[in-house]
Amino acid sequence: MLGHELRNPLSPLVTSIELLRRKKPEEPIPPGLVDMMARQTTQLARLVDDLLDVSRVSRGRIELKREPVLVSDVVKLAIEESRSIFNAAGHRLALEGLDQPLMVNGDRARLIQVFGNLLTNAAKYTDRGGSVTVTLSHDQQNAILSVQDTGIGIAEDMLPRIFDLFAQAPVALARAQGGLGIGLTLVRTLVELHGGRITAASAGIGHGTRFTVSLPMIAALEPPQREAGPLVRKVAVSDDSLRVLVVDDNRDAADSIAVLLRLMGHHAVIAYDGRSAMQLAKRVDANLILLDIGLPGIDGYEVARQLRPMLKSGARIVAVTGYGSDEGKRLSREAGFDAHVVKPVTPETLQGLVADATSAVLP
Repeated sequence: MLGHELRNPLSPLVTSIELLRRKKPEEPIPPGLVDMMARQTTQLARLVDDLLDVSRVSRGRIELKREPVLVSDVVKLAIEESRSIFNAAGHRLALEGLDQPLMVNGDRARLIQVFGNLLTNAAKYTDRGGSVTVTLSHDQQNAILSVQDTGIGIAEDMLPRIFDLFAQAPVALARAQGGLGIGLTLVRTLVELHGGRITAASAGIGHGTRFTVSLPMIAALEPPQREAGPLVRKVAVSDDSLRVLVVDDNRDAADSIAVLLRLMGHHAVIAYDGRSAMQLAKRVDANLILLDIGLPGIDGYEVARQLRPMLKSGARIVAVTGYGSDEGKRLSREAGFDAHVVKPVTPETLQGLVADATSAVLP
């Protein structure tokens, strides 16, 4: 099942790359090809993230970074993340009650993951042209979010097991929509870590499904003022281009990020190992260094330690790595990194890093 699910998004990606390779320079890119590649890449990244999270769940290693959060805000962000799936399936998405200022003490990123998972499931298991209704309400103690779809539904004997790890209803085993049977386990775990509860209800096969999440509310305080995160950030880069050093032993990863930075109007140079990076950093007087951790010869932690005292004030060093554990982030901070970003780096995240670096070097 795992092999099937990981290969599924890879197949259209391989085909799309071959189509682009065969396209003549004067020919237009086939309509929808890039959007399809983005969808499949996102799906592959989600599968990897879910597999890593289920490992953390099994070891009790998931920790929440709590703050006052408006439920409507995280729901709207989850909707934006899922929008392409709904558009591709031609679903109608109805929203009710999202104007209510209901606040919980929660981990913003994890709550987006909870609601995004429920929305994605609703879209996947609803026939084309169906509808999904998202409703926010409350009782005296809890904010209540329900996701109701007109999809395939859940058999009565499956309902008690729907949140079990690797559980899948027989209808899902036809593999029409895929899935590993771990997403709802993660959702339940994250909801319960927030002190909440999730339930599933269905009138049976063919009659749709409703998932309901209840989270304890806190007093209606003003939410903390925060800059929009990478998912919604709109960047206004200054006229002065940044000097960016991209360091990664994966040449394709380094080259593609450098190309994107140049398209954004910045001067980007590349190093494929730590020693070359230290030589280039001095020569180009970099404002921003995007530095991989797992480098040959000398690792990214040591490169950061040696570079930090050499750089001008305001220059930023960002870890861009496949290591996303709390321990990896702690080591990054101790080595002198200003930020820690887990691969793959989206264009939105890259824009956010550029905006932060631009702010740091402005007079």
